[in-house]
Amino acid sequence: CVSNLKQIELAKKMWAMDNNKKDTDTPTEQDLLKYLGRGPNGQFLVCPQGGTYIIGSVGEKPRCSIPGHALP
Repeated sequence: CVSNLKQIELAKKMWAMDNNKKDTDTPTEQDLLKYLGRGPNGQFLVCPQGGTYIIGSVGEKPRCSIPGHALP
């Protein structure tokens, strides 16, 4: 899960740079798919324990709904 969160964080930064976005802009899962490896069935990354990812704005760290699944 933490590895996925790191990938999401990097994808957000790349998306922001490519699209002249600010720290307050928030990408969608669809926006980030071209920067990420896809999960099963071509979908957005999935937490291995079933949590839900909260992408957040460019200036925020992405989060998982499962406690303890977080970037340092």
